[in-house]
Amino acid sequence: MRQKTVVFGASGRLGRMLQKAWRGKKGIIWQSRHAIAHENALQADFCDPTDALLHAASSAGAILNLAGLTRGTHEDLQLNTKLAIKALQFAKQNSIPRVILMSSAAVYGATREPADETAMLHPLSDYAKAKIEMEQAVNAWCADNPGIDVIVLRLGNVAGSDSLPLSSDTPISLDRFPSGKGPLRSYIGPMTLAEVLKKLCATKYSNQQPLTLNIAAPQPVYMQDLLNAADQDWHFTEAPETAVEAVVLSTQKLQSMIKLPGTTSQPEVIVDEWRAQQ
Repeated sequence: MRQKTVVFGASGRLGRMLQKAWRGKKGIIWQSRHAIAHENALQADFCDPTDALLHAASSAGAILNLAGLTRGTHEDLQLNTKLAIKALQFAKQNSIPRVILMSSAAVYGATREPADETAMLHPLSDYAKAKIEMEQAVNAWCADNPGIDVIVLRLGNVAGSDSLPLSSDTPISLDRFPSGKGPLRSYIGPMTLAEVLKKLCATKYSNQQPLTLNIAAPQPVYMQDLLNAADQDWHFTEAPETAVEAVVLSTQKLQSMIKLPGTTSQPEVIVDEWRAQQ
């Protein structure tokens, strides 16, 4: 049974988070173009792999691709598509049966009602547009290259890895909307995310290729509740017209595969998971 997982792009924010959450977990190879202080790390480029990377990836059961950009021009962000396709090609060439790719809840735009995986996409940023282009390219690649399990994750906000500082020496300014509340988002704690990813890497769930999956805790949370749970000083400022009040994901498909307890949506639990990473 193949149990080894190769993590591409392991030096980024999510990669560093997973290294902490999976501390002591055997069978993980951490790939990055930058040096990582980990005994199972390889400094290499998976787009032009070294013999060491090819050897380490032999007999792997899954690739988890975290490599990509979140900022830059539209042309810069097209790198996300290139890296996703390169990860798929690496898997095919090395007989690795499963690839997990990271998309984003940003593809939905503003969504107060929970958006499921069939919802219309309304990208509001170049980043969101680039993720949609990546998904489309992956769909086309899978149609031409059957035989690999591909899962595309539309990831919600990850506590400690998004734009909301849960620890700051200065008060945090938070948008206040006409409702009188701050931003509402589908969040997930880093430890819960790590558990979800571990199960997705190890288990075959669907013959649909690719499988698109929203990833978040069952219920959304207000950002001010997270700041309060973190004992972080903050204040409201009036939200500009361009601010997005709510991005809420439906997680019914995820829950049918990996049951997450309702407690994973509680601000205190999400913040405790973040604190465990510090």
